[in-house]
Amino acid sequence: MAGQIIIPVLLLLATGGVTTQAQGPLYPYQNLGVKSPRSDDGSAPRFNLPQSKSFNFFGQHYSQIFLNNNGDLTFDAPWSSYIPEQFPRHGGRDIIAPFWADLDNTRSGNISYFQRSSGPVLQQVSDDINVYFPALSFHANWVFIATWENVAYFNENGKQTTFQVVLTTDGQFSFVLMNYGSIANTSKSVQAGYDTADSSHHFSIPGSMTNNAVGSNSFFRLHSNVNVPGRWVFRVDQGSTGCNYNGQSVQLDDSFWSDSTCAQKCTCTTTGVQCINEPCPFSQVCKPTSFQYSCMSVDRRTCTVGGETNTFDNATFPLQSTCTHVLSEQCQNNVPFYRVEGKNELGGSTQLVKVFVYNQTIELNKGAPGVAKVNGNSLPAPFALSNGAIRVNQSGSSMIISTDFGVLVSYDMSSHVRISVPYTYQNNTCGLCGNFNNHPEDDFTTPQGLVVSSEVVFAKSWKTTEPPTTPTTEPPTTPTPGPCEELHCTQYERCGEKDGVYGCFCDEHHHRPNNESYDSNITCSSSSGIMSISRCQLFEAGFHSSALHLRNESCTGTIQDGRLVFHFDNNEHLCGTTLRSNGTHFMYENTIQGDVDTHGGLISRQRTLNLSFCCVYPLEQALSMAVGINPMESIVDKKLPVGTGSYRLIMTPYEDEDFLTPFSTNAIIGLEINKVLFVEVKTVGVDEDQLSTILESCWATPENNADHPVRWDLIDSQCPNPADGTVEVIKNGVSTAARFSFRMFTFTNYTEIYLHCNVHLCLSENNNCTADCSPGHQNRRRRDVSYHDSGSLSLGPLVLGEQQTTGELIYRNDASGHLTSIVTLIFSLLMTRILAN
Repeated sequence: MAGQIIIPVLLLLATGGVTTQAQGPLYPYQNLGVKSPRSDDGSAPRFNLPQSKSFNFFGQHYSQIFLNNNGDLTFDAPWSSYIPEQFPRHGGRDIIAPFWADLDNTRSGNISYFQRSSGPVLQQVSDDINVYFPALSFHANWVFIATWENVAYFNENGKQTTFQVVLTTDGQFSFVLMNYGSIANTSKSVQAGYDTADSSHHFSIPGSMTNNAVGSNSFFRLHSNVNVPGRWVFRVDQGSTGCNYNGQSVQLDDSFWSDSTCAQKCTCTTTGVQCINEPCPFSQVCKPTSFQYSCMSVDRRTCTVGGETNTFDNATFPLQSTCTHVLSEQCQNNVPFYRVEGKNELGGSTQLVKVFVYNQTIELNKGAPGVAKVNGNSLPAPFALSNGAIRVNQSGSSMIISTDFGVLVSYDMSSHVRISVPYTYQNNTCGLCGNFNNHPEDDFTTPQGLVVSSEVVFAKSWKTTEPPTTPTTEPPTTPTPGPCEELHCTQYERCGEKDGVYGCFCDEHHHRPNNESYDSNITCSSSSGIMSISRCQLFEAGFHSSALHLRNESCTGTIQDGRLVFHFDNNEHLCGTTLRSNGTHFMYENTIQGDVDTHGGLISRQRTLNLSFCCVYPLEQALSMAVGINPMESIVDKKLPVGTGSYRLIMTPYEDEDFLTPFSTNAIIGLEINKVLFVEVKTVGVDEDQLSTILESCWATPENNADHPVRWDLIDSQCPNPADGTVEVIKNGVSTAARFSFRMFTFTNYTEIYLHCNVHLCLSENNNCTADCSPGHQNRRRRDVSYHDSGSLSLGPLVLGEQQTTGELIYRNDASGHLTSIVTLIFSLLMTRILAN
């Protein structure tokens, strides 16, 4: 066994710091700062910035900060407000609110804060900002970090929430970062984002002021605007001033309704305030807000009838009668009148529903979807009555009657009816659905005001007197198909009409996590991409799905589960996609666009849609791998933190020069010194016709550290190390697979060898992807040259970051100011030498 290298089967795991789910993307904070006093609705003492430092918040330069225990920062004075207000407030105060809610640090948790003008935290923040804003070359000279750790809600024991806010500046650019850890569930409202005194600049993180803000599915924690779940980053030193409406500022892209009818929606555009006729969706009501009026979803209660009745106050009882009953009606005079009646059949299913509102009688019959009777006359849905105060729509098989005062009646045309009323009807309802007073024990109240205990007596008291029916021998009429049947609106959509065109609107249950871009979602794989957007949000904005396409007009979208889906690939379905490189990444780019309304007059023809999307892949990678690992399983998926594309790098050691027999891991492998080892590095998941894999450098170290001071270069600047005559670069830069070989050796006084490679991807077309390794050129150093690839890439000394979790991309600025990108994978080529006895 003398002179032999033994390669054991060994899996190397990352053993660095572990980030728990509760911590999420939070920066280090424990034992680093001052704790805010324990005080419900209190604040920390005034925090002063270092001399000559200030924080630019949209033109206001502040040298002091007030940290308020209820989850916000202010600059002018402490603030004890525990009831969050929706942004924009137009409230005369600059505020940064990572989690404005009714919190109480006297029950549990700590609120701590600190500032730094140097050190590792400052560097970490700088590195992250440069990833998110690579064009700014940001070098922070000050950072302030405040952390709410396991803080409780007021009067709610056992619920703890962790989040963090970060302010940083370099004297020119200013940023706010909001990081979210575990967020406990609560019924309290939460506002997250920022606002300015006149609200000309503001942002509300999606999910604010809804139940999507908290719990295990918190939008704050699961989503991001920088592709790091749980982190939201904003540049706050500048911004557009937007528009002026009646002497008040409006932020660019903000929308509002101009009067109490909410009939006309106005939006601040780059050309000024533009208004169109667009009433509130059927599930929302018109409400005054801090600025004009807005269509708002209102808190409501729902009663369900069909076999079993569940009241507004959640009392439950069976309803097996075959009579007609008053299900719910308005019983006071201070809210608009409505009345809903329902007739049951044997088994308890609802057979017929009648709604009385605005002197109209609307009847829905079992088995007749898409059709309603209005005062005895059949009408196909959708339609409106009483100048739009009543709307009748079809959603799937259900028929929905909605009113402008917020009452909704939904019947599945088979068995169940749902009646939903806003909180303005609290203590104002009666019928089988109860009195909506939050006390289920008195729901069995008769029309005479008596509370009874018998379900039968209660149901009988609300039975209506039905006129006798006359038998008829006429055959039943076949409902006339409505214009909505072909649209196939999903359960979260409703069919409706807009400017003479029918389409699918979003209903009140439709989630809008990214409303600004129509809930866009992109999936990239190799040289193909899929982009989907919300059909109902498009239609509400005035764009019909059939009018949209990719750059190639023949590439239209398809409707899948309520989403408009486009796709391209680099084979036979290019669709106008362009491939380009900026020197650090290559990108496939396309645009969803449409400037012609094929239905004529849907909205103004001057409105166009251009929604660009991009699949991004890094050109530079570094990987290390252990021979002892199963070579065929040594695959790491790599994802960009600021992109959506991914591919794989595979490093495989082979026994033979034909690269046919990879090393087996079924037993201990013996490899003698001076035995030739053949290595292949292959890129999987990219277009093989346009990209090639280049081994920029490969080297060996005696320990599992690519930056170990003891190293032996095998390949340098794509060429064999001239000091090692055993290295042969077999294939490099000609395909997605690169190959090389060398003779096995040992390091003096060491028993192990680790192998590492830096890998570069090259666009083959119109580029020379191979190096000149002839004499005179062979000794050039990769770190001393500039490499040009479609765009230009100029690299100085390569800088490896600290050990990271698998596949994270690390951006560092080297001493020369050049931006480099390196990925360190968590396995290395391990070779153990067993000395002879």
